[in-house]
Amino acid sequence: MARYLSFSVIGGVQWPIKKDEFSFGENVLVVLPCSRQYDASIHIDLDANKISQDDALSLLCEFASLVAWEDNQFLALHNGGCGAAKPCPFPRSSKLGMSSIFEKWPCIWSPIATEKHKVALALYREGLNSGRSDCPQFSLLSFYKILEHLHPNSSSRVNFMENIVADLSRNNSVFKDELKRSGLYSLAAEEISKYLYENGRGFVAHSSKPPFLNPDSCADMNIVGQTLWLMQMLARLAIARYFELDEEFIWH
Repeated sequence: MARYLSFSVIGGVQWPIKKDEFSFGENVLVVLPCSRQYDASIHIDLDANKISQDDALSLLCEFASLVAWEDNQFLALHNGGCGAAKPCPFPRSSKLGMSSIFEKWPCIWSPIATEKHKVALALYREGLNSGRSDCPQFSLLSFYKILEHLHPNSSSRVNFMENIVADLSRNNSVFKDELKRSGLYSLAAEEISKYLYENGRGFVAHSSKPPFLNPDSCADMNIVGQTLWLMQMLARLAIARYFELDEEFIWH
């Protein structure tokens, strides 16, 4: 007898407009579309896939991180339940309906190959999701943690940030516009990197001594807003370069 672990999902990604059952590595997942009555949802049969509930949940989260990375949009597992004999939809709880132009996934999804890559994409989805929950400071910190995860040596991380800021400042018009908007365009790459480091880590993560973030301060939250998109771009490019992904694709 089937025993499904199921979650409704909310986000900004493209999602099939019809039921889709597909392989994800050695497991089979089922997704149901969003409708006027029901949220989009994702399901896995624990018994048929011979997988524990905890491992199944980890697998669904890993899949969500892949989809969020692919579309560069937030995606959160929402209401959940376990034990149903078939994939059952969840009553609509959010106005954030997901749709697309395809009936089923137009690609073959494969599990993430390494633990390091899994953590990087998990942190990226965490950053995207935090940015939708009125906590942009935690989104900023998640994106910085990607740099820390991929470049654990502080000297290597500083050099990487300086090089990538210099590269983006020369070659990426969106990054240039963000620098102008945040008043950083006239600074050298080393100064911009230092600014992002101080406001992406120490300012947000610590509160033992100033300067530190007061989330009730408009001025402090403006600093977070100025830094967030720049840090996200650094994190996304860091993942692409570390795992040798197509850099043209990542800015879509």
